[in-house]
Amino acid sequence: MSEIVLITGASRGIGLGLVKEFLSQGVKVLATCRNPGAAQELSKVLADANQEPAFTLDVTSDLSLANLKSYLDLKKLVVKHLINNAGVSTPGHPVEDPDSIVRKEMLDVFNTNVAGVAGVTEACGVLTNGPGGKVINISSSMGSVERTLTSGSYYATSYRCSKAALNMLTACFSLQFPDTYFTMVHPGWVQTDMGGSGGRHCGHFGGESAQGIYNVLK
Repeated sequence: MSEIVLITGASRGIGLGLVKEFLSQGVKVLATCRNPGAAQELSKVLADANQEPAFTLDVTSDLSLANLKSYLDLKKLVVKHLINNAGVSTPGHPVEDPDSIVRKEMLDVFNTNVAGVAGVTEACGVLTNGPGGKVINISSSMGSVERTLTSGSYYATSYRCSKAALNMLTACFSLQFPDTYFTMVHPGWVQTDMGGSGGRHCGHFGGESAQGIYNVLK
């Protein structure tokens, strides 16, 4: 691939792993995160690869999305592919049952994980930069209704609901824009800030997930 891939939530975890993987494959990357100034490893990775510096993007802010549009126009950057990786959960993740949902916390999760994905997908130009673009939305098996019922697990309810909604959003986009390839992927349990919350350890640090996602996009 010679086109630009935009990756959100790239400062750490799976997002940073994706940046490293795509750069190692010779792909031009535009990385975004909320605070590039604090993302020292990301900044070094991009500089070493002679890529554009990370762009400051808050996917929950319409102003920030408008700034992304302006930046792409100013730099004459054409985003051909998009990985919507930015995502959040509730502050106490994974501890949250259906009968203890805090409305604001749930809405904040949906704002990032669903509305934020819709906003970035529209703003970055992937829908209008010609046929053949690919959009990968980082979902989770926790968004599967069937798996939730068969597993009997209902913790992290807001996160589960947001990923189920993201899956539906992906399906709707795919129907509206048939010339653009849309898919959602489950990256596996990875030792990120979210994946390791609550003192949990899984032993996987994102490299294998990043390779798998690259294989889906290539």
